[in-house]
Amino acid sequence: MSHHKELLKLLIQAYEHQQQKDNREALVLYHKAVERFGANPHLFVAIALCHYRLTVDSRESEPDHGREAISWMSQAVTMEPNRGAWHYLLGEMYQIIMNDYEHAAQEFRRAIELNPHNAQELFNAASLYEYPEKVVTLEEVIGWLEHATEVAPQDPHCRFRLGEFYHRAGRSSEAEEEWIVALSWCSQTPYYQGFIGTIREAIETDEE
Repeated sequence: MSHHKELLKLLIQAYEHQQQKDNREALVLYHKAVERFGANPHLFVAIALCHYRLTVDSRESEPDHGREAISWMSQAVTMEPNRGAWHYLLGEMYQIIMNDYEHAAQEFRRAIELNPHNAQELFNAASLYEYPEKVVTLEEVIGWLEHATEVAPQDPHCRFRLGEFYHRAGRSSEAEEEWIVALSWCSQTPYYQGFIGTIREAIETDEE
């Protein structure tokens, strides 16, 4: 059997275990693949993701999984440093697993530099402004969200959020313009109630 076929068989088995939410057994198979076929950044990402899922699963709270997720993801990024999506994923792990917002910001910035046209990543990176560590600036976040609205001009989430940060920056007129567009497009779902509450509060504050 060729190496490719043997590797594919292991990956299929690992995938099937993950579909059953058995990330521990999937890890065994991914490590077996690394031992059999050598260092491979894609396998490192797969291993990191297994540890990540075990970390965020409330039943699997061992801190070692978080450290392992960061370690394996870092190795993958070191081997292939120009993959923006991998930098973003590493940043997310720093943010969610380790509460390390400074390193998360560094990785998000690198991800955006490498792939500036991913609206979802730009939107998510802006969430770092909410943490008291202030690892990103208001101007930086506004820039990310402005670009997100250029990439995805009909996404009301980005426009709601951009309007919120415009308002924080004292740019009330621009905030209102973004919110008008967003409210004109958004569907009638409970998801938007939080945004609408923010807009109402902002309007009331401005009128005082």
